[in-house]
Amino acid sequence: MKTIKPLRLICCFPFVGATLGAADWPQYRGPNHDGSSPEKIQQVWPKEGPPVVWKAALGPSFGSFAVSGGKAFCFIQRSLEGEDKEVAVAFDINTGKELWSVPLGKATYDKQGGDGPRSTPTVDGQRVYFLGAYQMLTCLEADTGKQIWQHDLVSEYSGTIISWKNAASPVMDGELIFVNAGGAGQALLAFQKADGLVSVVPQTGKVLWRFAYPFQTSTASSPIVSGDIVYCSAAYNVGAGACRITKTGDTFAAAELWRKSGDLMNHWTSPVCKDGYLYGIYGHGKMNGAPLKCVEIATGKEMWSQPGFGGGGATVLAGGNVLVQSDRGPLVLVEATPQSYKEIARCQVFGGQCWTMPVISNGRIYARNTKEPRLDWRASHGREPRCCCSAGVHACEFTRRPAGCPCWQRDAAATRSRDGCATRFA
Repeated sequence: MKTIKPLRLICCFPFVGATLGAADWPQYRGPNHDGSSPEKIQQVWPKEGPPVVWKAALGPSFGSFAVSGGKAFCFIQRSLEGEDKEVAVAFDINTGKELWSVPLGKATYDKQGGDGPRSTPTVDGQRVYFLGAYQMLTCLEADTGKQIWQHDLVSEYSGTIISWKNAASPVMDGELIFVNAGGAGQALLAFQKADGLVSVVPQTGKVLWRFAYPFQTSTASSPIVSGDIVYCSAAYNVGAGACRITKTGDTFAAAELWRKSGDLMNHWTSPVCKDGYLYGIYGHGKMNGAPLKCVEIATGKEMWSQPGFGGGGATVLAGGNVLVQSDRGPLVLVEATPQSYKEIARCQVFGGQCWTMPVISNGRIYARNTKEPRLDWRASHGREPRCCCSAGVHACEFTRRPAGCPCWQRDAAATRSRDGCATRFA
């Protein structure tokens, strides 16, 4: 099986005073690993959406972007000399020009979810780290792509390749890179960033506290920390819950605050938290119309729920608002308030399957899809809509509600494509 369809990346510029509070986005879920950015997003968008700065072709993958030092890094699948490979890629953030690409491992094919790598790179100065679907951890030079060091976590640390392959990303903290990939008794590994040696001193890996939480099939959503509260959620009828962490002397303890079995399930996406309230997409699998919800983290109380976002989207907290990537393309800016759902702005970025977290960095949003775009309507250029359901057509620019395309049928609540996936429009 060969990967033949070109997939797309799109970059836009939606900020006011982008230089104020501008920041890199060096790893999955941002600089603080909590899905938040210090940057503020412009709240009034043009009818056709924020202008596109550049766009570039990508290969299949579910990973997001790491942005640092004037470069955007991603991990994709690409055909090289007739054979598909996992490939690390770096782009110039100002032009979208591909600066370098390096093959790192064999390809991933998954009829159920999709092809390509599942993880997001991590950047630290002059080094960028990639963890492949087959648990190959590689450190490259950020400027050139030259390999610095590499570890096979399966052969060296008894890692296991699960059926849908590794989807965890490297996490950076201090001088260490953490990966969730080892075997029994060493599932969490920490490597020295500079040379790739396993860390033993001074960070010893001592367990400070544990809190039992149910497991069924897989847990894909990251834990969320707010003060002394830790929130967890999983699909497959597991549900959500939270515990409070306390410390007496040198001893830590975790006590359950609430638990909702089979409810408030975050499947692939992780919520963001502001002032004690979670904002995230809830639902299981490819749930059409999965809602965006606001939930009080201390009690599990649902404050509001707004349907129409789809189970594979993602949320980012920026400037007191929540940027939501719907799983069928729309980017939506929502006020982060527990009082009610308050939509600020919306634009249709592209169609297809959008299961990747958008990134906010230095005045720009980086977004992508994982399947071929459905529509190409450059309303900003005064052109009429046209059907782009065949392969090989580039991704759409930010668009308004389509009209006249035979592949779409509209009603008062939603626009539904012929493959049965719904997207709500303002």
